[in-house]
Amino acid sequence: MLSSETKVYNGVGDHLMEEFQTVENEGCCALTALCNAMIFYRDKKGYSKLPKKDAKLYEGIKEEAVQLGYSKKNGLPIFKENNLAINVFASYGYSINSTGNVFWQDNGAKEAIKTYGPVLLSCNFEPYADHTFMLYGYTTYKSSRNLKYVFYSVKDGWSNTTRYVAGRSAQSSSQSYLTVIKI
Repeated sequence: MLSSETKVYNGVGDHLMEEFQTVENEGCCALTALCNAMIFYRDKKGYSKLPKKDAKLYEGIKEEAVQLGYSKKNGLPIFKENNLAINVFASYGYSINSTGNVFWQDNGAKEAIKTYGPVLLSCNFEPYADHTFMLYGYTTYKSSRNLKYVFYSVKDGWSNTTRYVAGRSAQSSSQSYLTVIKI
């Protein structure tokens, strides 16, 4: 197989959920994923009104998440992740759009990453069942039979290292929800 297209962003956050755990708070995957994505927008895209301290940014995200129904026990409903992104940016004076899609395809996800930057993915397949993480890049491989396979670069909140997840073409029966932050 030959690599036909790659887009990977530098400067995304790589915080782990456990870094944000306190007596009152469990580190939530969706909140951590959004924090890691917002670090990219702050440091690489000029959104300088976002807090410089990542823990303070996370706390601001958590405050907005509570308003949307976040709890330690249940986390945040995936269908509210796009609202969370909009509300958090608004709390710092930015007007953005964010969309969520359960029927996403690889071309749409790749275009979103290429156009806007990191996106969030909530999954219902192993090893990421009931987990939200950040996709911050992709590589498309093309086979000699002209079949295309996409692998996404992942910061999953469990490890500081980059991990990879196969795209929709390899996950034919998976259920997932893609949140795009449109800045």
